[in-house]
Amino acid sequence: MRFAGGGDLKHWQANRPAMLSTAAENDRRDARWRDAILAIVGLWLIVLVIYLPIIINNHHGEGTVSVLLDCATIPVSMLLAVPLFVVFRATLGLPPVLRGVLLMAELMLIVVGQLAFDLVYTHFVITHASLTWSAVPHDLAHSYDRGFRYAAVFAINLALFQLAYSRRRSRRQERQLASLVAASRQAEIDALLAKLSPHFLFNTLNVISGLVVTRRNREADDLLGRLSTFLRASLGQDAYRFGAVDSELSLVEDYLEIESARFGERLVPRVGCEPEAASLPMPKLLLQPLIDITVRDGVDTVTDPVTVTVNAAIEGDAWLRLAVSDDARIAGRRVDPAEAVLATIHQRLDALFGGRASLDVHANGQGFLATMRLPLDALRRELV
Repeated sequence: MRFAGGGDLKHWQANRPAMLSTAAENDRRDARWRDAILAIVGLWLIVLVIYLPIIINNHHGEGTVSVLLDCATIPVSMLLAVPLFVVFRATLGLPPVLRGVLLMAELMLIVVGQLAFDLVYTHFVITHASLTWSAVPHDLAHSYDRGFRYAAVFAINLALFQLAYSRRRSRRQERQLASLVAASRQAEIDALLAKLSPHFLFNTLNVISGLVVTRRNREADDLLGRLSTFLRASLGQDAYRFGAVDSELSLVEDYLEIESARFGERLVPRVGCEPEAASLPMPKLLLQPLIDITVRDGVDTVTDPVTVTVNAAIEGDAWLRLAVSDDARIAGRRVDPAEAVLATIHQRLDALFGGRASLDVHANGQGFLATMRLPLDALRRELV
């Protein structure tokens, strides 16, 4: 791995932004109340249809009113299924074992609540409606089989919640994948337009030609090798796939060395990486558009030497921080957040990490700084 010394960004005093994960919000959006209500109402109506003959038989000779009063407990069961969905939705994202324990505890509490309501309701009907309801349990000791049936139905309700949630999440992930592929293809187009333009190739080949004419063959061979490596990586790789951080930074270094041969002492590249971050995966060609901004808006617009710094580090045991900066002093320098290149990066990050990654870009008269933070847990899953 070829890294120049340094990579120090101490002159930048940037406050760390609040990293609010939207993964849990996405999960809750996938667990929709509309789906839950449909599952609850549909399931308990099916239960009513199945048990209606049994209810009619239990109240044989007691009249239609007695049957309707017994069926009136179904809406209560529907209402009791609502807090079950509340817990199901609130525990999304928790460890599976803990979540399972919480859901089972909630299910048991709901079953006990349903049985308690049945007993109170039965006593009320018998007392105030002058009905015997001899086939209906009047105390908890005779309600075990009914409790088991309630537990089974509420468990089916949980399964329906999970099914609806999984389908929603699967569709969202499919949309994210489609968005990612589209963004990656756009990134490749941007790479061809911004990095592999005829202007860039012409200047590079012109520099190589000049080195050959002056018999600096070793430098020409080295520059030609870097150009070949850069072209191969840019044209032959899928931008939506992942590569190791050290490999991506080596590609960045190749590009900066090529540009350094063109700009001479006006461009001073500094690429650094913490050892802990070197083997982590990151999206391919993610840094190239930011490097282009430093060269286009910084190095190419001033005559003084400009240091372009690229740094990769672990931040807070939770983030991979990628920083790209230059120290070009340009009065009134600004960066447009809506620039197509930056919009493409944001789109790729959102598709890959569901809103958990961030990109902060700042420019002023002292230079340019872009800081990208990628969630370590998501990156480490790419290693499996």
